[in-house]
Amino acid sequence: MQEVNHIKLITVIVLLFSLLGSIHGAVCAQDQPAENTIIEVGMWVSDIKGVDLASSSFNMDFYLLFEFNPSEISLDQVRKFTIVNIAIIDIDLSINEVEANEQEGVLIYQVIGAFTKNFDIQRYPFETHTLEIIIEYSGFNSSFVSYKVGSKIKVDESVNIAGWELGDYKTEISEKAYFDNSYSRFIFGIDISRPWLSGIIKNILPLAIFAVMAMLAFLVPIEESGQRLALVSVILLSTITFHFALLSGLPPRDYLTFSDKIMLVLDLVFLYILTAVAYIMYLQTKKKDVDLMTINKRALEILIVLFAILLVGLIISF
Repeated sequence: MQEVNHIKLITVIVLLFSLLGSIHGAVCAQDQPAENTIIEVGMWVSDIKGVDLASSSFNMDFYLLFEFNPSEISLDQVRKFTIVNIAIIDIDLSINEVEANEQEGVLIYQVIGAFTKNFDIQRYPFETHTLEIIIEYSGFNSSFVSYKVGSKIKVDESVNIAGWELGDYKTEISEKAYFDNSYSRFIFGIDISRPWLSGIIKNILPLAIFAVMAMLAFLVPIEESGQRLALVSVILLSTITFHFALLSGLPPRDYLTFSDKIMLVLDLVFLYILTAVAYIMYLQTKKKDVDLMTINKRALEILIVLFAILLVGLIISF
């Protein structure tokens, strides 16, 4: 009789474990979305508050829309996303859930914050950049869940960035691999560029004025050689100061920007002018029988040819 009771007890325990295993399997199945699940991503850019080249960041306000099939994936699973390029600066990131409707398969966030961008400033101050927002799904790999560009993508008409012109926007879906898994990414980018007229007036025109003023040193009477040398020296110091002011708003780079190349051309021009003026001063004090007017004229002609050659090289390197 006791053996029969033991057999019944063992049978009950086995059935109990089988039942628990089935329940656990059902729960795990519910925690996992269906394979090849698609989440459509939409985006509405409401504001771009500023672009900071020095900190390699920009500020953007936007609404993020996720549309999904609730029979394939749950609302909590859709919430598992990451904004990859968040900037680590003083501005706090704000992600507020605006609407969440699992029955209709809609999830909307408002995002306000600063984001990183590795700006290419080789053509500064006439460069073009693409401001990107990178959204990565972090819940399951791309064999289960993938992003798709939705139909609701827009940049608000009121968006305006001081000192920049807005261009076209574009979207892209890609995958990012981590070890043996790949995760889906939604990438939104909008082009911005500097106005050419603004770049010329603010950056090129002052340098051109400095160059012309330095060349005018050859028109100062030779008898005033000291004043000629002082004029060129003051202009050179002013140009260097202006260059440092430009660099203060730029990130450190291991290449020359177009502005740096302009400064290099001016440095070579000023070096030539200083050398020529100093040489004429030397001839004036040491050799009285030299035709200084002819030497001064020839030095000016050489300067014009040198400046033209450097200018052509500068245009080719743009």
